Amino acid sequence: ARPTGEDIERLFDKLERIAEKNNREGRGATVGRRLYVYVAGHGFAPRLKQAAIFTAPATRDKTLNFWATSWVEALYARRWFEEYVLWMDCCMSFELSAVASPAPYRETQATGTPPKLFTAFAARRPQEAVEKQMPDGQVHGVFTWTLLQGLNGAAADDDGTITTAGLKNYLSNAMRTWLSEEELADDRIAQEPDFGSEDLIVLAGGESPTEFNAELKFESALVGRPFVVLDGDLKQIAAGDAAGATTLQLRPGMYAVVVDGTTRQFEVLSDVRVSVG
Repeated sequence: ARPTGEDIERLFDKLERIAEKNNREGRGATVGRRLYVYVAGHGFAPRLKQAAIFTAPATRDKTLNFWATSWVEALYARRWFEEYVLWMDCCMSFELSAVASPAPYRETQATGTPPKLFTAFAARRPQEAVEKQMPDGQVHGVFTWTLLQGLNGAAADDDGTITTAGLKNYLSNAMRTWLSEEELADDRIAQEPDFGSEDLIVLAGGESPTEFNAELKFESALVGRPFVVLDGDLKQIAAGDAAGATTLQLRPGMYAVVVDGTTRQFEVLSDVRVSVG
């Protein structure tokens, strides 16, 4: 079964060889500006804000694993990159019988300005992550699906910039919108992600902010009455006469619809249906 721990280690060994080559050639032990590490699978949390993933050959008795946070910390200490980003979509269960396998690097710490680091996990120890069928008809991790939504523009600022701060805010609020009522009531299941280091990193610029469908479903007594929609700054962004259902394109955020003296607040984090009345 693949990948084995050795398969994964070989990927990181390539970075070490590049750093050594650059150092020999007088460019310093650097590899690049930013390292992204994304890991998904069946995992566990050996410590708080730490996660390991079981490798493919693992069994109940042979708990072969890859301690991803240990590897990222080892590379961080060597400063092969200026910025490090780690995303882990896995359960953060407490596994008493599993011993995490640390990165086999000796302890070291380079001098100078520390790199930036941002780490995000699908769950908080000892909670579980969830995967399910998503709108594209495929099964995805809820964390990964929400993460991709954010990176594709849902977490963008007004100017289209996506930062780790904006992404954290979006993930923290939006992940739960994909969970069922039963999952939301189960405290074993993570309703929002967990975060380790939260350094501010600009991930992308010039992205088109994502807009979602917000369907306003007016009760029959309100049909024909004038309504307005306000954003979080109480700025009017839409107005009209209430029909049975009205669909607006809205960016993620807090909103309120006011009709016939009644105010209904709602939040847009994905496509949403709002009953008014």
